[in-house]
Amino acid sequence: MRFFILTIALFVINDYQGKISDAAYTYGNLNIILKVPDGISTVENPHRAEFNKLLWCQANEDANTILPIDSVLYRHEKTNQTFDQTTTLPVKLDENRALLNFTGVPLVEILSGKYICHINSTNDIDIHGNQFVYIRPFFHFNDIEAKLPYDDEPFNVIGTTLSTNKEVDESDEGEYRCIATATVKNETKSPEYVLEATLTHYLKKVTSHIFDEESGLSDDATQTEDANNNNSEVIYKIILRRYAN
Repeated sequence: MRFFILTIALFVINDYQGKISDAAYTYGNLNIILKVPDGISTVENPHRAEFNKLLWCQANEDANTILPIDSVLYRHEKTNQTFDQTTTLPVKLDENRALLNFTGVPLVEILSGKYICHINSTNDIDIHGNQFVYIRPFFHFNDIEAKLPYDDEPFNVIGTTLSTNKEVDESDEGEYRCIATATVKNETKSPEYVLEATLTHYLKKVTSHIFDEESGLSDDATQTEDANNNNSEVIYKIILRRYAN
């Protein structure tokens, strides 16, 4: 999802069918690659698709004849989510061309992967073809919960401090990483390549400071008495610390 150049390839999508004319085929852009500036997106400042980022397709009877569209549907293959002229992200018709325009849409709301353009022409020919949306991985936060410590590594994200009451011990301490990957292909015959984003954080266990008025323990004590079984226990505050190296 970062510094990408959009590659548009005009193509013939030959996996069509329906009530078929043998000569009919779909035509459009094979894919779009949505640019991602860096690895951190937030609710208040989400990464968004650039201007004029769209999938388009049309139905051709032959090289010189475009079939008029009666209805069109885009379907995301993996999730089976569909898009038409009535959905929040609508499919629009520009004369005899169907457009699924992502311009300005937060990237976190866009489904990457294969889309199938289904066209039904006015002469009742059904035809469909495959198109692709590629997005480099990034991390989306509710708030500013991370930082980019290295200017030359915009997809190496370091998290900020969080806390939890979950019990851990010293053996759990150390570096934890989440690595997200995406496979991208620019053109029909070009090789695939993998892009990634990494979120790194460090787990460190520290003792909390407790003040118990009844027991008389000072505010830097860490031991409390269990009145039910007289067993002492150490109270710990577990902090997930995400540091830059």
